[in-house]
Order: sequence, then C-alpha cells, then structure tokens
Amino acid sequence: MDKLIKIRIEDIDSFKNHPFLVNHDESLKELAKSIKENGLLNPLIVRKKRKWSL
Repeated sequence: MDKLIKIRIEDIDSFKNHPFLVNHDESLKELAKSIKENGLLNPLIVRKKRKWSL
C-alpha cells in the first residue's frame, strides 16, 4: 500500500498478545503532549479488520 489514510482511534481494536502495553497514566499524558508538540515520529501500521467509514 502506498498511501496514508487517517482513521479514528476508536476504530482500532486491540488483539491478544499485543506487543505494546498501554497504561492510562501520567506517561500516556506525556506521550500525548509530545505528539501534539512534535508530531508523530514513527508511523503506525494497522491491519484492516473491518471496513472503515472514511
């Protein structure tokens, strides 16, 4: 795939044995602040599970 699309965070589902643990704590707030200030430094890759409404 050679294009980028935006999807809502709500459309991303977790899966068993997901490699990244997300805690809703101060570190998540710091990460969100960093992304707002600096942008996303590494792209995210998600697999299409169901048809998204774009």
